[in-house]
Amino acid sequence: MRGSGILTHMDVLLVTADRNVLREQSVEREELKRYATLAEKLVVVAICSPLHSRDIQQVSERLWIIPAPSWGVFAPATVARVVRAHLYFQGRLQIDLVAAHDAWLAGLSAFWIADRYRKPFHLLMREDVFSERGRLSSLLAPLKELAAIYLAHRAHALAVSLETIRTALSDVDTEAADRAVVIAPALDVDAFQNEPLRADLAAKYPAFKFIVLMYAPRASGQDIETGMRAFAEVFKRYEFAGLVVVGPDAGRFALKRLARHLGIAARTVFESSSLNLSSYLKTAHVFLHTALYEEVDTILSKAAAAGCAIVTTDVGFARTIVTDGESGFICKPHDVSGFSGAVLKVLYDSKLREQVRVNGALAIRRYAEAQLAGEGEHSYLQLLADSWQKAVNRAHGVTQPAA
Repeated sequence: MRGSGILTHMDVLLVTADRNVLREQSVEREELKRYATLAEKLVVVAICSPLHSRDIQQVSERLWIIPAPSWGVFAPATVARVVRAHLYFQGRLQIDLVAAHDAWLAGLSAFWIADRYRKPFHLLMREDVFSERGRLSSLLAPLKELAAIYLAHRAHALAVSLETIRTALSDVDTEAADRAVVIAPALDVDAFQNEPLRADLAAKYPAFKFIVLMYAPRASGQDIETGMRAFAEVFKRYEFAGLVVVGPDAGRFALKRLARHLGIAARTVFESSSLNLSSYLKTAHVFLHTALYEEVDTILSKAAAAGCAIVTTDVGFARTIVTDGESGFICKPHDVSGFSGAVLKVLYDSKLREQVRVNGALAIRRYAEAQLAGEGEHSYLQLLADSWQKAVNRAHGVTQPAA
């Protein structure tokens, strides 16, 4: 990074809908600490439900986190009130850049503030809502796509987490896609591994002697049905196995009916999206990922860092982490026998299970360290810093980036 990596005299407002940043020692908060090295001051407004609200937190001299308790579509108005109450004085908003970490509620909230106070607006898009698969992901998908197009076109600078997102964006807004820079998510492995264990699946479900975990915040595209059918085959061979499915809320009735049909209802539990996902990954034996397209967030990276054996389709960062048979298993979509066979190998071969756990953790550590501490202009933080600076320059009509 150039110099200390600080963007001199820049105060940044970041709006996020990830309530994990409100928790001390969470990996999401550790990520914000890295972001704070890029600014004189970073103020994070975290959209959360009133049930998860916290007091204003000063994490360091440069990092402040302010909760914005709100329900759904009321988030932009709530964020605006919070920002005006805490950051507006002496007749102006005391911020140089407004940034957002998604193109939905956080993005709309951040743009509303940036537009109202005539501030540069930066957008980081982590979810591909433009592809056909993204459009089928939920009932809100059409609205999310429209919001993403609107925000991407109006952002002074734009970053995306995957090349596939930039490619999909080019089909709907070529100009925005041309301005987008790809900044792949980078997991701080040490921070993730040091995050306190807040829940233990073995203790929570003592009847499960071998735990298979699935994370599926959206039913569509995650192909939970294939995972359940694969687990049913595992259960036939080992009756003490258990399946924990975190999410989704939509479609759960049909999934429970399928569990009864497969004879695994007593060995399958469904949980709503949980703040304890990292702890679940650390206490499960196998992470089963049957998704048909890109992974959600950095879930495979987190599973590897947690030391959980991975059985997955070839999506997202799978090939970066998994060498088939050595640091996990990669199966074809809808391949019930392939998924069940891989899980059974891990179940019955303790040496293999330890090998894939250790190799997976080593693989994600090497990748994450390269992303976080890359050389010069190719480092993760430098790419983000440059993208923030481009937003400021473009908003003020500067055609060349600052030296």
